[in-house]
Amino acid sequence: NVFAQCTQLAVKAGAVNLGQGFPSWPTPQFVSDLAQEKIAQGFNQYSRPGGHPDFVNTVAKFYSPRFGIQIDGMTNVCATAGATGALFTIFSALCDAGDEVVCIDPAYDAYKKMAKLEGVHMKGVPLKFPPGGPPHSAQELVLDMAELDAAITPTTRMLILNTPHNPTGKVFSRVEYEAVAEIVRKHPQLIVIADDVYEMTVSSGLEHVRFASLPGMWGQTISVFSAGKTFSCTGWRIGYMIAPEDLTAHLLKAQSITAHSNAAPMEQAIAGAFDLAESNGYFDELPKLMEAKRNIVANALSRAGLRPMVSGGGYFFMCD
Repeated sequence: NVFAQCTQLAVKAGAVNLGQGFPSWPTPQFVSDLAQEKIAQGFNQYSRPGGHPDFVNTVAKFYSPRFGIQIDGMTNVCATAGATGALFTIFSALCDAGDEVVCIDPAYDAYKKMAKLEGVHMKGVPLKFPPGGPPHSAQELVLDMAELDAAITPTTRMLILNTPHNPTGKVFSRVEYEAVAEIVRKHPQLIVIADDVYEMTVSSGLEHVRFASLPGMWGQTISVFSAGKTFSCTGWRIGYMIAPEDLTAHLLKAQSITAHSNAAPMEQAIAGAFDLAESNGYFDELPKLMEAKRNIVANALSRAGLRPMVSGGGYFFMCD
């Protein structure tokens, strides 16, 4: 695992670890307090496969207005062992050996590793530099819609989208996602995985567009999220998916086999954290914190003679 290797090397050298996507600052105190509280209250036995009702109903309440649709916690939400666990559940539940999946390159390495494990063929459509070479901003990277259109065929099983994008930090615009949606509408058999784990880290002036909220896309989209990324508690391994009922039914069955259930007190703590974060300003402060840290690193890399391609969100950016 490349991330484990980076961490081991950083520890060995006493270096700043820029290789792995986890926060170096503490989990917010209000979130940690909730975990201790839920453990003390006795939420220490198996949770419901797919997520405790308190958790999935909180997720449904939070995202319904953001998706523009009434989400049902019990039939549209599936809790998982982190977002990577969600992706594995999707591949296990919905892909057969020999299926084809399209992703945007470069991509999170787990996509291709899971595809290989399941005997699935992965096809990448590259993000491209604009004329003139590597840009200053990841927002200038271009997804060639004609290339994407050609890559998706009537036999393509899934398309994986990711915004903010790992590893470039590009935040796909509404115009770009609407162009992707036009392509998806040609393929009613296609399932779209919208990997939105960095949704709460979008920089000022940019918009996080949820692909499932676009006209006609709800019925074909599985949206993947990470409470660990949102609340800076990646070790808790709480992820979740939101999807239409027919797809969620398959995901719930697979999840009950692959992991059965998540850590019960952590699900309860995250449910409480969503409620508190809406009122204490946390969701406003997190992107500001991330943007300030991004600027520090970008400036340091520039002083070192490198040319950063500044990200619009997420934990990563690239440089020349």
